[in-house]
Amino acid sequence: MAPNNALGNPSAAALRARYEGAPDPRESEADGFGAGDTSVLGAEVADRGVGTAVRTPLDEFEARPRDELRCVWTAIMFLTRLPCPGWCDHHPGYLMRSLAYFPLLGSCVVGLWAAAMYDAASSLWSPLIAAALSAGGTLWLTGCFHEDGLCDTLDGFGGGWTKSQILKIMRDSRNGSYATMAGGLWIVAKCAAIAALHREGGSTWAWGASAGAGPVILVAQGLARASSAPLVFFYDYVVDDEDAKGEYYNWFGESRRLLGPYRVLFAIASA
Repeated sequence: MAPNNALGNPSAAALRARYEGAPDPRESEADGFGAGDTSVLGAEVADRGVGTAVRTPLDEFEARPRDELRCVWTAIMFLTRLPCPGWCDHHPGYLMRSLAYFPLLGSCVVGLWAAAMYDAASSLWSPLIAAALSAGGTLWLTGCFHEDGLCDTLDGFGGGWTKSQILKIMRDSRNGSYATMAGGLWIVAKCAAIAALHREGGSTWAWGASAGAGPVILVAQGLARASSAPLVFFYDYVVDDEDAKGEYYNWFGESRRLLGPYRVLFAIASA
């Protein structure tokens, strides 16, 4: 199966190429469609650093005055592809604290965008087409961020038998059979569920009496992000030293105490 290619088992073509002195056909330097001249290597990913210019010791970072505005902008940069100020980056400390704002930004940014797209499209086309356009709009706004994680998980747990195999598959940027098929089924089911919420005459927007697909989309985008803070706070973060981004993830995992119970409660309450 395709996910097992990530486990390093050589194909017949690779073995033949090795003995004939030809390059491994799986190590192409282009994607075949003119979209790139070279593949992204692990060393190149590692050279991107730890999300910020300087790695600040955790104790020193905790002693700094808290900058909630930067936390909000860090969350926006992490969750969406919207332009952010130049002084904002993916500093793990600010990212850890920004988890408290994930549900709020999920509703106020992504949710409003998706709901507005659905309501506008449903006034012109069928509910299913409107749902597909709304889902496509969120894919663009988030850069397929969540779907990428879902597909990595599907490939890892679908094709791997041990923890090391699962992590190795999930490090592979290529999609396998499980990600392709289940990811497709996921987006179809999502669009069908949104279309099923359609009301004749469109969504109703009223304080305490909203109804229809639009308000449900807005609320769902916030609720879907409410689990991030509790999961990170209560469970150990998986550390994978073999990952090219391992140094960044390790620093992020070490920063868990920056989240704190109050931020977790704020995340849950704001959802």
